[in-house]
Amino acid sequence: MVEKRDHAEIIKTILTLARSLGISVVAEGIETFEQLTELRRLQCDAGQGFLFAKPADAETAGGLLG
Repeated sequence: MVEKRDHAEIIKTILTLARSLGISVVAEGIETFEQLTELRRLQCDAGQGFLFAKPADAETAGGLLG
């Protein structure tokens, strides 16, 4: 997404479509601060990926949530 501007344009289009339909968007696979910065600039609703946490089993994930 960061290296190729056309990828950012596709994401921007998806976000615009989702907003027009009243749908929240979760970006998956965020691995770098550059990707996060770009998604924030585009006002993406939420995100997940290795930048935040490694994959976890249900018990570990449950412990993180509460």
